[in-house]
Amino acid sequence: MLAKRIPHLLPPMNRSELLDTTAIYNLYSWNEKNAVLVGNRPFRNPHHSSSDISIIGGGPNPKPGEVSLAHNGVLFLDEFQEFKRNVLNLLRQPLQDKKISIARAMGTVEYPSNFLLICAMNSCPCGNFLDQEKYCICTPNQIRKHFMKISGPLLDRIDLQIEMPRNSMLKNTDNLSEEKIKIELQNAYERQKYRYNKLDFNFNSEIPTSLINRFLLFNKNCTKLLEEFIKKFHISSRGINSIKKISRTISDLEDSENIKEEHLLESLKYRSLEVKPLEMNLYF
Repeated sequence: MLAKRIPHLLPPMNRSELLDTTAIYNLYSWNEKNAVLVGNRPFRNPHHSSSDISIIGGGPNPKPGEVSLAHNGVLFLDEFQEFKRNVLNLLRQPLQDKKISIARAMGTVEYPSNFLLICAMNSCPCGNFLDQEKYCICTPNQIRKHFMKISGPLLDRIDLQIEMPRNSMLKNTDNLSEEKIKIELQNAYERQKYRYNKLDFNFNSEIPTSLINRFLLFNKNCTKLLEEFIKKFHISSRGINSIKKISRTISDLEDSENIKEEHLLESLKYRSLEVKPLEMNLYF
């Protein structure tokens, strides 16, 4: 339910995005491009039994796969750990390069593949490992195997890792309407669009590595806090850049000109699967 709301919260597609996405669906299926033609961002939800060709694309006459059909939209992988390991590892290239290259004997085809990846998975085979009320019947080895299907390099490309216990939905929370959330996101988007108005990208997530230190400036306290976190948990360079981008986005959502310590601390919480050893606590 949460994943299906995401496309409605994203900014409307501009003309360039609409043309690119429509062109992809022309190659795939004329019937399925109607929703794209009216400006709706794609939402793709393939089954966990899908083959590598259906996810990445290919075939005798190469056609776009799910990663390209989700271009400028959302790719939702439910039961994430149930996908074949080789299929999951194939996601690393499009997540990194925002495009996918398919090589065949007749030549090489390249499709755009700039999508928002959303995954959902259980904490263990029985689903009760992190539950505070139900007893988990899985062995430590079963839990370890459950998570080992997700490789470190792929996990490193997932910016936000969030645990959602069963009873978390029963707690009192701020009753934010979809319209109010859309307004907050739109304001953050406009802030980012203004910041990068002379460059060829619009979002914090698209900042190239060479411009990280130009746009993502930390004060001394934030720098020290981040250095301690990196030293303790051995975060990769990609993970560090992700933390910085998330911190900048959180500050934009709070309409803050500068990245503050509370913004950085919140972004650090979203690396939970990397900073918790699998033998102790497993979070997603």
